[in-house]
Amino acid sequence: MTARDRLLASLAPELVAALEELIDERLADAGVRGEEGDGSPWLSIAEAAERLRVSERTLERRIAGGRVRSKTIGRRRLLHRDDVDGLAQSGNGGGSSVDHSTPSPRGVR
Repeated sequence: MTARDRLLASLAPELVAALEELIDERLADAGVRGEEGDGSPWLSIAEAAERLRVSERTLERRIAGGRVRSKTIGRRRLLHRDDVDGLAQSGNGGGSSVDHSTPSPRGVR
């Protein structure tokens, strides 16, 4: 028996419909969107790496180096969506810290 069935067993159908409508409105107000998956604020390593456009290994190195916070729940390592978004906005999501500027010509001092 689902939660909805239990409500219907004890409340009028109009009241259950009104409750469902209220919940939908509150979720919309909170910004919970279907395309974000289940609405969870937590991302797996794979999801966070994709969002940052880096490899999973690069992200794991950043976690190991203490540059990215993560939380281990059971056997899963998770990152908070806000932390990942902040990292992406700061520009530190990339994997390489190599300077890609044009080198000075040889022999020029």
